[in-house]
Amino acid sequence: MKKNLIKACVLVLMVFSVSQLLKQPTETHTQQKVVIVEVPVEKSFATMTQAELYAHFESQRLEPLVKEDMTPRVIVVDNSDMTYEDIDVFCLAKNIFHEAGIESDIGKYAVAQVTLNRVASRKYPNSICKVVLQRYQFSWANQRSMHWTHPKGVNWDRSYEIAQQVMGEGHRVKGLENSRYYHADYIKPHWSRKMTHVATVGRHVFYTNDVIY
Repeated sequence: MKKNLIKACVLVLMVFSVSQLLKQPTETHTQQKVVIVEVPVEKSFATMTQAELYAHFESQRLEPLVKEDMTPRVIVVDNSDMTYEDIDVFCLAKNIFHEAGIESDIGKYAVAQVTLNRVASRKYPNSICKVVLQRYQFSWANQRSMHWTHPKGVNWDRSYEIAQQVMGEGHRVKGLENSRYYHADYIKPHWSRKMTHVATVGRHVFYTNDVIY
C-alpha cells in the first residue's frame, strides 16, 4: 500500500512537470537572409587579354577634335577705321613689289600683312613708309637709291593693286595675323631659331615670337 502511494505521488509530480514545460513559450530562431552584392572590379591592363585590351580602348575612343584650318588665305575685314594717304599705298606697293613681285597673289598679300603687323606693333614705327624703309629690315630698302623709284610692268601693277585692296578694302591674310618676320626659303638666319614657325607661303617662311596655340 505504501509503495503504491509513492508511485502515485511520483506519477503526479511527473505529470505536473510536463504540464509546466508545455506552458513555457517556445523560442523561435529566424534565420537572417544574407544578400551578396557583387561589385564589378575592373581588370588591370596587366591581366587583360589582347582582345580585352582592344575592346577597352575602343570603348574609350573619343571623336577627333576638329582643328581650324590655319592655311594662310585672303579674307576681307572691316577696314572703315583705317586712315591712309596715297604715299602709304605707294610704300606698301614698293615693299610688295621688291619682296614678292614674282610671287603669287597670296605671296604678295602675305608681305603686305607682315608690313601692317609691324605698323601695329610698338616695336616698330607707326607708319607704313617708316616701317618699309627702316634700316636693316627689308633688304631692298638698304639701298637708299631705290626708296623712291617708280617701277613699271605687270608685277608692279599687280603689287600696287594689291596694296590698294589692303589699304582701302580690308584684304588681309588669315593665319598670318601674328607674323612680323619672314625670310626666303633658301637661307636660315640665326634669329629664326628663336621664333615660332607659322607658315610657308611661296618662297617665304613666316614666323612669330608671340605665344600661339
